[in-house]
Amino acid sequence: MRQFIADDAARRRREGVLTYDDLLLEARDLLVASEEARRDLRARYRAILIDEFQDTDPLQAQIALLLAAEPDTDDWTQARPGPGRLVLAGDPKQSIYRFRRADIDIYEQVRQIFADSPETSSVASLTVNFRARPQLCSWHNRVLERVLRPDDDYPRAQARWESTVPHREDAGPAVIAIPSQRQFDRAPEARGAEAELVADLIAHMREPDSQFGAVGADGGERTPEYRDIAVLLRTRTAADLYTAALDRAGIPYHFDSGQGFYQQPEIRAMAHLLQALDEPSDEAAAIALLKSPFASASDSELYELRDAVGDQPLTLSPTSLPDSYDGRLRESISSLAELRDELNRFRLPELVDHVIRSSGLLQAQAVGVRPPTMRQRQANLRMLVQRAAHFADNNHDSLRPFVRWLSQRGVRHLPESESATTEADDDAVRILTIHQAKGLEFPIVIVPKLQDQPASGADFIVDRQNDRVEFKLGDDREPFRSPGYLAALRRDRAYSDAEARRMLYVAATRARDWLILPSVPADSLSRQDSFHTFLDEAAPHWLTPHSDPDALVIAPRAFDAVSAQPSVLRTPPIEDLHAAWQERHRESLDGGRRDIDTQTPSGMGRQQLSKSADLGVDESERDASSINPLDLGKAVHEALEAADFNDFELTLRRTVRICRKHHVDPESVTEHVEQALNSDLLRRAAQSDIVHRELPLASITTQGEQTTISEGIADLLFNEHGRWILVDYKSDQTIPEDRRVPYFRQVQLYASMLRDAGVTVAEAHLLLTSSGESIAVPIDKDSAT
Repeated sequence: MRQFIADDAARRRREGVLTYDDLLLEARDLLVASEEARRDLRARYRAILIDEFQDTDPLQAQIALLLAAEPDTDDWTQARPGPGRLVLAGDPKQSIYRFRRADIDIYEQVRQIFADSPETSSVASLTVNFRARPQLCSWHNRVLERVLRPDDDYPRAQARWESTVPHREDAGPAVIAIPSQRQFDRAPEARGAEAELVADLIAHMREPDSQFGAVGADGGERTPEYRDIAVLLRTRTAADLYTAALDRAGIPYHFDSGQGFYQQPEIRAMAHLLQALDEPSDEAAAIALLKSPFASASDSELYELRDAVGDQPLTLSPTSLPDSYDGRLRESISSLAELRDELNRFRLPELVDHVIRSSGLLQAQAVGVRPPTMRQRQANLRMLVQRAAHFADNNHDSLRPFVRWLSQRGVRHLPESESATTEADDDAVRILTIHQAKGLEFPIVIVPKLQDQPASGADFIVDRQNDRVEFKLGDDREPFRSPGYLAALRRDRAYSDAEARRMLYVAATRARDWLILPSVPADSLSRQDSFHTFLDEAAPHWLTPHSDPDALVIAPRAFDAVSAQPSVLRTPPIEDLHAAWQERHRESLDGGRRDIDTQTPSGMGRQQLSKSADLGVDESERDASSINPLDLGKAVHEALEAADFNDFELTLRRTVRICRKHHVDPESVTEHVEQALNSDLLRRAAQSDIVHRELPLASITTQGEQTTISEGIADLLFNEHGRWILVDYKSDQTIPEDRRVPYFRQVQLYASMLRDAGVTVAEAHLLLTSSGESIAVPIDKDSAT
């Protein structure tokens, strides 16, 4: 396995497709191997500050220590940071990203390095709690200290506890436990009841006579708003029960589903719709589209349509429907055909915007959803139009490549965030996972699902201490285990248990005024390794009414009986100071902000030639029946992107399909493609093992007060015996010498952007697809600049 991993890493290095972890490894290895690199980088970075250090993985920590070491060393374990060179800020009790290799071990190792160097380093503790009410802070110190108990067998598995003292002076109980008056048999029943309990509690908080309300304006007291409340979940499992209960109670909320932008239902629906417009014969896309909000087809309606079509392929074209079919979906298919007839009227971004508005998808996002969700979906659709505009600005102003690009991002589950909306200003309850809530704070925090348990019983375990992978095969009755599996499993369980306890700490410390812990148990759920178990161990009577001055125990649906001082929910003075600092900081940024310009290499060429509508084609050379040069150029570029440089027949078939989509003459386009494939440049590219087509590029340059962001897409980059060759396709018949400068500048900027990324271009060419002729582009340093 070690050899397999090494071989795969070597392949990624050869092909120039390094992952983020590869980059970290390369950087660490460079620092270990090169004293010169350490010296140069140490001189460049006088001081290093790392916030949230508990979330740092071992490679990042090693890089920081090697950069800050004085005296110099290539062994990070022996590195001792020079005075003032390395500042780390973090809370090991919030170390909950073990699945990202941010293990608490590395935090303790580095902390010990600082502690062992008192001459140059120091370890300081921040013990004043500016967030929590005094009683909440007291509960942390009594209960959470016991929850985060050390493990005698694995002392480094758990963070050491350090008590805090409150900055705030307002008094009153701050923790509320709500035990269920029923014991449920099954988990879904218990979770459903708990969801209703949570909704009832939130509704009660908003009532004028609520004990959670304010009694006056003195001291900044006020009634809780929905935005003051956060519901923190250990996992998203059964989260829909809680959102449904809030919906029934009429309580607005915002729930981050954890899906990326391209996995949102409205974006998937648009992807299906654009795919069906581009290729109506794609049966899978047709069914997906009809099931989407575009048509909202039921299974029975799809069956009726499929039965009417018979053995023929299901295509979204009215002409493919038999006259006997009079189902509701005929209207949807007809409206799609009308949209398809309008494809050539718009540029790509205008087309996407027109499809969103004309198809009814925009209006469909408002049906049966809350206003915050509606605004989020509509903002995402607007962002999709922006994505299309950016795509079109990089020589891809056509539907087919955009559909392909959109589909790839949906399949890869790229972690791009949704479009920003005004949820921060909405008066809505926030529903988040504990990981999402890390670093945030809320006046009122509710932590349900206390009986949830983490997944257990891993079949393989990465033992980083011994640089091994331990595993188990077969069922639990007669499994095969690697020699170190059981020992590694014991250690893994100890560290997982310690991290689960820290998860409860993170959840509880998000609260400023009230921490609410509902308990609705189910017989089918074991409490082992659950938050419920941790609380039972640390505070055995936490669900029994008692005289704890920091906490209350109340019965569900008896919220009016809470005999506590009202929640003040006031803004502590420290927050006023922070707000004032933010305003000063904003003013400073506004005063020093640089103008930022954005340019694309292709745009440079168009600007220079804007007075020539034919882009270099003389009127005498243009036949009256010839196709529009822009349409020809788009089709040729797309055909060469899809071309197989070694199979002309396959390329020809692909080209004909592309021409049909663009409604251009296949004969003209295939002539260009054939000339390009027979050119010396593409024959050389066909022999290369590393070929990049439509390669996205970006760079940032600063000159004086002006910052320029350059973006573009290179048509072709291939490696020939270790030398990089850059090619830009041009469908012009000829390019006279006096008109070549803007084209040269475009390619030179591509070469410059590649050079910034560490790729030195040895040759650059314009390839005239009409003849296969190539024009060499000068790429010396001066001309590229």
